Amino acid sequence: MYRKKLGKNIGSLVIAAVIIASAFTILPGEHRKADALVVPGVPLVITEIMYNPAGIDAGNEWIELYNMGASELNLSGWTIKDDADNVFGDLTGVVIPAYGYYVLNGSDLNNGVETIHVFDATATEVMNITYDDTATENHSLELNEADEWVEGTEGGTPGAV
Repeated sequence: MYRKKLGKNIGSLVIAAVIIASAFTILPGEHRKADALVVPGVPLVITEIMYNPAGIDAGNEWIELYNMGASELNLSGWTIKDDADNVFGDLTGVVIPAYGYYVLNGSDLNNGVETIHVFDATATEVMNITYDDTATENHSLELNEADEWVEGTEGGTPGAV
């Protein structure tokens, strides 16, 4: 009986692992051009990324942040970094109102595969997003209403609802 029960549990674990893995896998032809990991309870969401603007990238890249919480979110002490530990922008003094947007300007986002890591004021990673260079130059990546990453319009829509 123990062996039968153990077999059922292992089978359930394998099925759960396949379901979880498929949620984080981008297949050819899907709309998603990036994948995200978000810690539950954190009201901050990255909603748009401009990593390959027209012309010179330095200073023209941006990340749009959205506070989906019912109260303001103070980002002082938070950091956004890439895998190479480059800090993107400066969040000192940034307070996003409830249900508000903030566009963070910066440099050093890769035009190829990149992972953006978001750390809160305690240096705990609360989010990361990995994207591949699948958007056309000067087109952002946008998180749509279906929670899929899609190529945005030319120039993006920073701060627009």
